[in-house]
Parts: sequence; C-alpha cells; structure tokens
Amino acid sequence: MLIYARHVCTTALRLNGLAAAEQPIDADMAQRALEALNSLLDAWSTDTLLAWTRPKIPLQLIPGQQVYTWGLTTPPCDIGGAAPVRLDLCLLDIGGEPVQDWQVTVLDQTQFETYVWLKTMQSTYVEYVYLEDTVPVKRLHVWPIPQYPGYTLQLLPWPPQPQYTHWDEGLEWPNGYQRLFAYNLACDLAPEYGLEASPTVQRIAEQTKRDLAVVNARVGRLSLVPGQPARTSGWAAFQAGRAR
Repeated sequence: MLIYARHVCTTALRLNGLAAAEQPIDADMAQRALEALNSLLDAWSTDTLLAWTRPKIPLQLIPGQQVYTWGLTTPPCDIGGAAPVRLDLCLLDIGGEPVQDWQVTVLDQTQFETYVWLKTMQSTYVEYVYLEDTVPVKRLHVWPIPQYPGYTLQLLPWPPQPQYTHWDEGLEWPNGYQRLFAYNLACDLAPEYGLEASPTVQRIAEQTKRDLAVVNARVGRLSLVPGQPARTSGWAAFQAGRAR
C-alpha cells in the first residue's frame, strides 16, 4: 500500500485541531510534521514488533576475507543497502542439489570476544557471525575464515524503517500502517504546539500498535536436529546427525 507523507501529516495535524479540511497547511507546519514523522519512524526501528519484513540478502564469501562492510557509502560496501538494526538470522548456502542452507550462529559482542579465541582460524565452513555496531557502516565478522570459494551467506537482518525525504513522497507499507502512522504522529506532534492528543486519539494510537504487534510477532524457532538448541549451526547439526 502506497502511503504518502502528506496524507499522514495532514491527518495528524487535523486530529489535534491544528488544521481544518478547507485550510491549507503552511510550509513551517508541514516541515515540522514531516520531521516528527521521520523521528517516529527512526524510533520504531528499534521495536521488533513493528518491523514487518526480514529481507534475505545474499553475501558471496571470499576465501581469506573475515570482515565485510555493510551500509550506504561511496565507494560501495561489501553488503549494499542501509545497515540493519541487528542481524536476526544467518544461513550458509553450500550449494549442491538440492540446495542446502545451514543455520549459522549469530553472536553478540561479548560472545564473539569471549568464545572466539583464535580469530584468524580458517576452515571450510563458516560457523559464527558477529555484526559489529560501527558507524557510518557496520562490520560483519565471519568465523572461521572460509578457505574455499563457492559458499554464500544468506543474511536476514532487522532493517531500519525507511524515511520520507519530502512532503509529497509515497512509500510502500503493508495494510494497517497508514492509521498507525497518523494517530501515533498526532500523539508525538501535539506537545510541539503545547497540546496533548485527545484520549480517543491516544487510545486508537495504542490499539493500532497492538494490532500490528500481533501480526508481526514471531513465535517459535526451528531446531535443525531434535534435542538440540535452535542456535546450533548447520555444520554442527550435520555432524551431530552423522554421529547418530
């Protein structure tokens, strides 16, 4: 569904009684509403229950390379697109027929620094990845360092919410987000004018978040081998399966 910044901002202003249907919105009010909308979207980038998609991004592994940059820069990073909030899931595609995707364990900083002792170790398959939270781009560490070509990581990140660059821009969103934006923006925008959104607007704003949280919630995780935890990597699962 194409949602325009103009429509969301205009609705939010009218919900607070700051604009009438027949009254044009001046440039200053429009700019303040647009900035508030983008601020709201930025804040929601940290709310997993409002993140509606997990894109699957392929990364061709290069033998001997341990660190890959991720972000929007010139020259391009190893992984294009906006750097994610975090990395939710990673799979190792080893090719073959049928295609095999093995789960790779995603580590946080403490786990990477504590458990990966020999960081320069090389092997056939990647077992762990760690997304380092640097700026302006993030750095994806893989371990062990792959020795051979032909393997691909399938990255499923938690992406940031997109931003509106101007008043008349339209962005694609799933059903239900237009009402979410308008009523929550009304609540965020009201204090800038010394107001408080009405109880009805506040109630609807909270209800829209609850409704989408139910749709976006992820329940349960897949364990590759019965009896093993879900974070077990594909290679470890394969080895354990052979041992059985």
